[in-house]
Amino acid sequence: MKGRWQDQPDPDDGAAAGRLSFVVCLSDEATLTANLLASPCLGPDSPREVIAVRNAPSAAAGLSLGLARARHELVVGLHQDVVLPSGWDRRVVEQYRRAERRFGPIGVAGIYGVGTVRAAPGRPLAAERIGRVVDRGRLLEERPALPAPAATLDELLLIVRRDTPLRFDPALGFHLYGADLCLQARERGLAVVVLDALCHHNSRSLALPEAFLASAEVFARKWAHRLPVATPCAAFDRAGQVFVLGNTEPQTSLAFAAGAPLVHRQTGSRMVDRSGCSAPAR
Repeated sequence: MKGRWQDQPDPDDGAAAGRLSFVVCLSDEATLTANLLASPCLGPDSPREVIAVRNAPSAAAGLSLGLARARHELVVGLHQDVVLPSGWDRRVVEQYRRAERRFGPIGVAGIYGVGTVRAAPGRPLAAERIGRVVDRGRLLEERPALPAPAATLDELLLIVRRDTPLRFDPALGFHLYGADLCLQARERGLAVVVLDALCHHNSRSLALPEAFLASAEVFARKWAHRLPVATPCAAFDRAGQVFVLGNTEPQTSLAFAAGAPLVHRQTGSRMVDRSGCSAPAR
């Protein structure tokens, strides 16, 4: 398939830059105003559409409503604390088209993600990180050249077509809905890709909340047939246990850093520092 989509010239996608709708689940007006709405990319003369869904009961509810209201071909679901630099719209459309030609029809695109989980006896679960993002003032710039295929994507920013056959799952609350969408795409033979479209993520959250663990239980049951799976923050082994995905910075527990399970579906829950991945805007 790769050869089929390569070696085609990159057309001028300048006109396509306006075909973007932005959807955000809004829980804090001040955060939205200081970040996303202050983005240079979304200036007063911008033709882009921003749909803010207030107090949605789940990410799925908010993003699905925004998707239904969107007018443009590509819909960007993102956190309220993301800032898009000038020219980001043109950059992301150009990258999307390039990835489409290289990898085929795209199910989900993003700007940060991970590859296939690596599991070895006696070693913690691991996965290659993919993408570039400025997270809380720190540049995360991974090695793979972009655009690149990924297993799952960080939910700080997800891109789907308005007519996508994929569906956000309300049972997942505000966590793991991006990984769920990626697995849906892969089961349909659609590409999951990371694009080179740098943005800023000004999250104030530093820890996985208890709600993540409930979402993890739902996710592990739903995708038991696809485990093991890695996400940008955690990895699921074949038994459905959730592990911290190997971070380079110290964890709140040495046991977690050594690869002990974060939570097992039948034995309770704990919390962990998530300094190595982008945190949700909740």
